[in-house]
Amino acid sequence: MQGVMHNSQYLAVIDDAVDVWTHPVLEQCIASGWDFMVKRADIVWHGPARHADVLQLELDVRRWGTSSFEVGVEAIVLADGLRCVSATVTYVGVDLENRRAAAVPGFVRAHLS
Repeated sequence: MQGVMHNSQYLAVIDDAVDVWTHPVLEQCIASGWDFMVKRADIVWHGPARHADVLQLELDVRRWGTSSFEVGVEAIVLADGLRCVSATVTYVGVDLENRRAAAVPGFVRAHLS
């Protein structure tokens, strides 16, 4: 056993962090018929997170498009303060009825800004 977090798990952790970040506007998103989906994810590994390490994830919207937004993520190992992962995830807003690109609602922009 390597004793480190497997590389495939970082995206799951990032997805969970974005879910928690956007949860306060979830009901409003559903009521308006809007959701967002991953279009692209780029990850740079800087060092390992070891078994039982606690990570702090710092998220911010780095770019807004009409129907998309780009989230920057920095994952820090709390025990030593070292950055283990940097990521950029691009999301596209979709209309829940037809699954086509849809503009990011103002209430989502306000919450994430």
